[in-house]
Amino acid sequence: MCLATGRILNKPFKPKLNGGVINWERIILKRIIVSVMLLFVLSLFFSSIPNSVCQTENVEVLSYSWYISSLDTFVVIGEVQNVGPNNIEYIALSGTVNSLEDEDQAWSTTVAYSNEILPQQKAPFVMYFFTDDSYSGSFSWEKGDLNNVEFGVIVSNETEKYQYPNLEIVNSSSRIETDGNFTVTGKVVNTGTQESGKLWVVASFYNSTGDIIATGFSDYLLPESLPAGESTSFTVSSTDAVNELVSEMQVLAYKIRDYSLVVQTQAPIIPEFPVLPIVLLFAAVTITGVVFSKKTKLR
Repeated sequence: MCLATGRILNKPFKPKLNGGVINWERIILKRIIVSVMLLFVLSLFFSSIPNSVCQTENVEVLSYSWYISSLDTFVVIGEVQNVGPNNIEYIALSGTVNSLEDEDQAWSTTVAYSNEILPQQKAPFVMYFFTDDSYSGSFSWEKGDLNNVEFGVIVSNETEKYQYPNLEIVNSSSRIETDGNFTVTGKVVNTGTQESGKLWVVASFYNSTGDIIATGFSDYLLPESLPAGESTSFTVSSTDAVNELVSEMQVLAYKIRDYSLVVQTQAPIIPEFPVLPIVLLFAAVTITGVVFSKKTKLR
């Protein structure tokens, strides 16, 4: 026989009697209260956990253009926008070139040039189609037989992470280099209170109608981490493929009428795991344990 002071082991739960009658209403009420508390706290707990839902409908391709480079590469320049309500970690796209007869001619993939993309924020991309990506093994279909490029979203996971917001671009100016590149220079200022990680600048270049026709990104800026209150210089050009002919780049450069710049950091900010739901969950579990342990005591 196994005995314990004040407790009878291996004995079924015996409800407390009220004048010789089982108080079922009180028992049921306690269980309802505890259940509601648990459901409420668990809903807070799980809703606060960052998710990785891929919602392709939250990505929209705003505009794109194409050309064949001197390297015999079919180049597509485009711009996407996060039209959803949440941040997107990064965007991966597929592209299919269609002919006027609506026949698929080539297929490729790429990733947009920005990470932790905010709602309504735009990001440029470049998609390269090499001859191996063409179903015919050449770009013969490009001359007069090209209808459009059909894009698909491969990855667009929502995230709670975001880029360090206190980085400001100032004193930017542009020029056309002798090699044909459209170049933008300026400074990045850390207006916040934290030290940033590695930085680089992404540029989107537009024609007179507002369509994107070129993009580029800088090297990592120096110093590797930018202290609060400090600034650093950057240079970014419209080069989309290496070894372009100067004449081709000049033609492209003179079509540029506007540009936009965005600073990217290598280490995004990750929100702290919420403490309140954890505390509430612990409290609810503790209360539940106390309530049910009291029920098993001798009445």
